[in-house]
Amino acid sequence: MIEINLLPGAAKRNRGRGSGFSLRAVAAQVSSRIRDPYMLSAAASVLIAALGIGGMHFTQSSKVAVIEGRQIQALRDSTRFTRRLLRWITKEGSF
Repeated sequence: MIEINLLPGAAKRNRGRGSGFSLRAVAAQVSSRIRDPYMLSAAASVLIAALGIGGMHFTQSSKVAVIEGRQIQALRDSTRFTRRLLRWITKEGSF
């Protein structure tokens, strides 16, 4: 794409790559803005707790689904075996 500059004296944008991402610069900027480190630790604790609770919810939900499936299957088996046992008892006449 061709770029035309119609403003006199306007500088052309530099299209070169930046100096890159500096983690130290970001950390220094964040640490200069933090006024209360206890509030930051409290917010981090709440975030960690929320992530933990969410993770436990998903794992427990999946376990409940598996257990419910097993319970339904066990109920079907129990009903089937009860019918079979009743037929056997009535056929034999006694225990």
